Amino acid sequence: MQPQQQIWSKRVLVPFWIVQSIGFAIILIVACLGFSVIKDIDSNDTLTSEYDGQTLDDAERLLKIGAGILLGLSVVSIILNITEIVLYARKRLTPTIHLSSVCVKTVLWVFYFILTAIGAARGSGVGFILAIALVATCLGQLIYGSVIVHRKRKGKLNVVTEEYGMAPTACGGAPKWGSAPEQSYSAVPSAYATQQPAFGRA
Repeated sequence: MQPQQQIWSKRVLVPFWIVQSIGFAIILIVACLGFSVIKDIDSNDTLTSEYDGQTLDDAERLLKIGAGILLGLSVVSIILNITEIVLYARKRLTPTIHLSSVCVKTVLWVFYFILTAIGAARGSGVGFILAIALVATCLGQLIYGSVIVHRKRKGKLNVVTEEYGMAPTACGGAPKWGSAPEQSYSAVPSAYATQQPAFGRA
């Protein structure tokens, strides 16, 4: 039996996963709607060739780029979230895997936050609040994962094992030997102890 490390707090991870999953799903829906609008533009010949100072082709190209970015960000993030949840459920989520996944998500959504901040500065603040929420959860998860990795390197994680009677130290360090309860053997009954074997009897 391999020792199991009780290192994750469900009260910390689950809220992060819930908020992120909702946000990723919203972004994915927006991306799909963007591609739907592009399809309608291509199939509609009655649209004007100029909109808001831009040609229709330029607007369509920008819409394709934006929808593609949102689709890529949401799909990758959803896959990472599902991977984290499955590994956690199977008790195989290591600090290194968790921190690596969170780092990728943080980079992706900081990039999205910068794009939405630029859009908000130009008067289009759609998605800016959602970007703040996603970046906040990613940063919170990043800080939590960094703390766990730091504790692992310092040997301060709580280790629970049932093999060989080992027990963790007070600070969660390496298990110590000799902590298993010693098996006691009852003494030989006095009635048998007082009997002496008789040799040489007929």
